[in-house]
Amino acid sequence: AAAPAAPAPPILLVAMLLAAGCGAGSTGSSAPQSDALRGIPAHALAVVQIDLDRGSAAWRAAETVGARFPHWNRLVAEVHGSLDAPSGGTRYDRDIAPWLGSSAAIAVTGVNVTDTAHPLDVVASVDVTDTAKLEAELKAHEGRRIADYHGAAQYHDTRGNTYAAVSGHTLLLANTLATLHSGEDALRGAAPRLSSDRTFRSAMAQL
Repeated sequence: AAAPAAPAPPILLVAMLLAAGCGAGSTGSSAPQSDALRGIPAHALAVVQIDLDRGSAAWRAAETVGARFPHWNRLVAEVHGSLDAPSGGTRYDRDIAPWLGSSAAIAVTGVNVTDTAHPLDVVASVDVTDTAKLEAELKAHEGRRIADYHGAAQYHDTRGNTYAAVSGHTLLLANTLATLHSGEDALRGAAPRLSSDRTFRSAMAQL
């Protein structure tokens, strides 16, 4: 089930919507273990892994199953239309697709019911193909550059009070700075990451 989050900037919204019917236009198969999972801490409570490669076996299987449902094609067309429509000056085809990689992951990493502003800690990790285009997009949409974190460029969107970091070919997004740092620590190997957890790897292998 999807977890509620604070109002998000266009890029974070795209990360959340990618599971609903869009994705990168690359071809070929994707590895079972997404590179994006490297940015998910081992203490994650729930995680959704998203394959953005429309040429992969997973996408073909999903499309085959979806086609059995009435109005499936219309639903997919509506999702594509909403992503391609201008949103705050952002267009998916022009501003998002050029830097988007082939996989993403979204995780809930903590729960604090006493914190009404952030009852859930949420982090998203997205593969990036063009870092320069991504950083230009972040700056163009109220992404204020803040101090780097162990070499990773960090941004703060004050409108949605969300945080982003660009490290190598990975974009990390979170609803708090501490949650962002936990993802960055996992990504750079300074803290345990979910993709290295033996139990998680065993479960994914069975799936």
